[in-house]
Amino acid sequence: MTFYNLRKVDSMNTAIRQIKNIKHIVFVMALFVFYFNLFCCNNANAADTENVLGWAWSENIGWISFNDLNCDIDGDGKYNDDGLNDCPNDDSDVFPYGVNLDVADNLSGYAWNNNIGWISFEPADIAGCPAGVCQPSLAGGIFSGWARALNHGGGWDGWISLNCANNGGCAVSNYSTSLNDSDFEGWAWGDVVVGWVSFNSTNTGAVIPYKVYLTNNAPTVVPNSPALIDYCVSNLPGGVTLSWTFSDTEDDANSIDQTAYEVEITRSDAALPCLTGKQITTDEFIMSTGIGGIDSFCPGFIDYGGFTYNWQVRVYDSDGADSGFVQELSSFPFDSFPSDGPTPIHRYPTANFSYTPPLPILQFQEITFDPLDPLNLSIAYGGASIASFEWNFDDGTPNLISDPLIDGGVVTHSYSEINLFTVDLKVTDDTLPVGYSCWASQHIPTNTEDIPIGTNRPGWNETTP
Repeated sequence: MTFYNLRKVDSMNTAIRQIKNIKHIVFVMALFVFYFNLFCCNNANAADTENVLGWAWSENIGWISFNDLNCDIDGDGKYNDDGLNDCPNDDSDVFPYGVNLDVADNLSGYAWNNNIGWISFEPADIAGCPAGVCQPSLAGGIFSGWARALNHGGGWDGWISLNCANNGGCAVSNYSTSLNDSDFEGWAWGDVVVGWVSFNSTNTGAVIPYKVYLTNNAPTVVPNSPALIDYCVSNLPGGVTLSWTFSDTEDDANSIDQTAYEVEITRSDAALPCLTGKQITTDEFIMSTGIGGIDSFCPGFIDYGGFTYNWQVRVYDSDGADSGFVQELSSFPFDSFPSDGPTPIHRYPTANFSYTPPLPILQFQEITFDPLDPLNLSIAYGGASIASFEWNFDDGTPNLISDPLIDGGVVTHSYSEINLFTVDLKVTDDTLPVGYSCWASQHIPTNTEDIPIGTNRPGWNETTP
């Protein structure tokens, strides 16, 4: 390999003049080279999903395209001109090719030049490079390694160096190719035929702007099924958590984080959907007041009344690309009753109760439990009435049912053991066909120190002997 540095400018210029003299011959052969490379021995085809796009420029060989989408700007699979002169404009089918920067920061794939054909970054093609590490890769924002023109021959070997360090030193020609955010910058050197390759017009101040750049793949999102809704937790039919799984196959490690989301909810009776707008990232959306939920965007949209809802979500990555809206296929809510059905027609009842006497409670002492105490009131909603109270005293005795129309549902109970007990009250309203129910719990401790002494001991009298 004849490798020129800046000390050999004169000989390089001589070589360039020689190349220019034969350029018309090379150009005549370009069409042959194109089809030869497509169908012959180089196998220089690449997927149409490669993530490096744009153009580089060589004064010797002209434009170098890094992706077929450069000449298919509308993505319809047909060639169309992007404003540069090296794009066919005959509406013929695009042959897919491209260069890729993977998650390990290695380059692979193929670029194309109309004069010399395919330029490969593939490991198999660049094995046996002139010096250093052959694999073109990125470290600290700087590329190293090599590419190779596959149609090399006639006294030149096609090697293109991405960094002067490849050849053992950068004392004179201190060139390199770098990645700044998503833009390639700097130079590569391709010996006599290719010469200097510029990756960005900022290198030269060219009138026609050009660059090689890293595109951003859109993230994907998979909505999860909503969890069961507990209508006894709050006064909302919400409390539902909408969640999703974010993923990004982006090869740029800086772009794979979710930064924002939008949720759109459609109610069965609503003409217009509820849209949260673009929100700071999270992996879930909680529909309840005061937690950044739905009510801050669409007050009253999630409501009782027998409604069903469908929802979809759109996520954004750290480069601003979005997934588009993806819909969760099943409607919500999913609650224990009705199963896979609409929201209840009204709010579930509130369960509450008081008890006397206050603590400490003694063993065998009678305790009064009141579910309709004004300060600890059980309530039915939506025009419904309380149908029954069900008590569980946590001591092995059977559950006790009380009627709100009889003594207000008040019951009494005593404990024969000293322990900590949890009293549960289930309140059921008279909604048809099946009443809505909620539970409330309170701890009832007994106190060992205040048990009366001598209650069951024999009496005694002092007598004179």
